[in-house]
Amino acid sequence: MGMTMFRAVLVVGWLLILYISVEAVRWIGVAPSFDIFIGDYSNWWRAQFHTDFMIHAVLAAIWMLYRTKNLLVGILLALLAINLGSLFTLAYIFALTFSAQGDVRALLLGDRA
Repeated sequence: MGMTMFRAVLVVGWLLILYISVEAVRWIGVAPSFDIFIGDYSNWWRAQFHTDFMIHAVLAAIWMLYRTKNLLVGILLALLAINLGSLFTLAYIFALTFSAQGDVRALLLGDRA
């Protein structure tokens, strides 16, 4: 039951971020995203949010590098996590819940379990 709920949260979170991302591209486009992101640093709360998110993304990337013995695969996963954020990370963790067969230790530690 616990893993099913965890997977449900991953799916709902992924669908939410996918919807928001599609709408952002639809209404604003991709090109202005960098200017908006950098411009947001003029507001302290937005700067706090973006910095918090980047630290979270870097930690997720380091975790992916750690749990994968193959360095090239780890680097690819880390780059995807940093560049795509939760859109990649949630899908990755969802897939891991199946490959780990519900074993949380295997899910967290991967090849190092």
